[in-house]
Amino acid sequence: MHPNLNQERDFLIVLIGGMDSSGGAGLSRDIEFQRNDENLRVLPTFLSFQGDELKLVNVEKEYFKACLRDILELSKIRPLLIKVGALSEIWQVEELIYLKTKTTGSVLVYDPVISSSSGHVFMQPELLDYIKTHFLKIVDLFTPNLDEVQKFSKIEIKDLIDFKRAANKISTKSILIKGGHHHSHLDFFASHETSFFMKSPFYKKNFRGTGCSLASLIIRGLSEGQFLCDAVVWAKGVLASNLKLSNNYLELKTLTPELPKLSFDGEFESYQFPKLEVKETTFYAIISNSQELEEILYAGVKIVQLRIKDKSEDYIRSEVRKCVELCQKRNIQLYINDFWQVAISEKAHGVHLGFEDLQTVDLKIIEKSGLLLGVSSHSYLEGAYVSALNPSYLALGPIFKTTLKSMNFKPQGKISLRTWIEIFQCPVVAIGGITLENSDPILKEKPAYICAVQDISKNSNPGLRVRNWLKKIDLLCVP
Repeated sequence: MHPNLNQERDFLIVLIGGMDSSGGAGLSRDIEFQRNDENLRVLPTFLSFQGDELKLVNVEKEYFKACLRDILELSKIRPLLIKVGALSEIWQVEELIYLKTKTTGSVLVYDPVISSSSGHVFMQPELLDYIKTHFLKIVDLFTPNLDEVQKFSKIEIKDLIDFKRAANKISTKSILIKGGHHHSHLDFFASHETSFFMKSPFYKKNFRGTGCSLASLIIRGLSEGQFLCDAVVWAKGVLASNLKLSNNYLELKTLTPELPKLSFDGEFESYQFPKLEVKETTFYAIISNSQELEEILYAGVKIVQLRIKDKSEDYIRSEVRKCVELCQKRNIQLYINDFWQVAISEKAHGVHLGFEDLQTVDLKIIEKSGLLLGVSSHSYLEGAYVSALNPSYLALGPIFKTTLKSMNFKPQGKISLRTWIEIFQCPVVAIGGITLENSDPILKEKPAYICAVQDISKNSNPGLRVRNWLKKIDLLCVP
């Protein structure tokens, strides 16, 4: 689900494209949305002035090649993240192909420019054909807009199927079709591993440079260790936030994303699960059986999740029934992990589902039952999809490294948690690798819930451990 091109953080970012005198698009926008430090290199392909007529001057070939040779030498020390924008000559493409094939672990994002927003044509047919035949096959992410993808694929996009047909027609590793000019305002991402649609808030502002800014933000996300899919979703969210905040021209004002809605089939269903009103951080315990529940029952815990793995259906139903009875007597909220049908029939308080489970369960039945819904998420892609479902709460993890189960996700830490709390409307649960001893920085972020698993289950006195948790939360979180 999450192709990861490179998780290292010490990248050299290389921005290549046209430099326009207005500063409203091209390299000027690319630089605006990057960290401007020693890890950045900028290489123009041409200089342009867009008045009544287009004035364009290509950089000299020897200058271009000399810059790329220097970048190639630097690539021996650290991997490259390359963002390519407007190209004007076939020899530029040839040099970029050479650079990409000679660098190990480099990632290339290509945001094509066939014509400017003012209508001037940059890419002649022979250059387009050469790029299509020779360049796209070595591109890691291709980000055409609607008009551009129709020219490259020769498929007119009228509906959702056409997005997929156009993506399949183009030979590249992954593609993001920017559909802002389509009546649906949908974007479509496709790779060998996954595909999905995104719908962002529509802000009717006629800014130039939104396409190159988006591609530059994707590079920035990758440089911070994000998976490719997550970098795409995060970049769309950050672009939306800055479109909302910008006035006369697009500028970088925040890196906090206003995440798009995300759908794997293009249908954006909405649900209304019961809301949780959480005034202060609450301890959330996870148990694996009714005996563990009895050990913490009188410690003051208010919310518990029953997580049973690899047991028979009869055992699961029996344990759920026991836990429901115990929790109802003590006015404790009980969530059942995974087994939503049993949770409904045994009248639990709610159900907790993993992200992968959302593709197979019937959310309409859960919604109709009145149960609360909690969902796990580990990334921006998952967060965007889950938040569109309007769950009762959203769990982010792992916060710290955990040995409870194998994960493809690196620890989120307090910075990601802080962002999650800020951008999601529903309560956020911090989970994964959290112990009483390492919880201070997490509690200071004041999530709605803080969750411990092995810190309770592997403790010799679980009840006392829960009491100590509650004391610490009172000390650090209660006003």
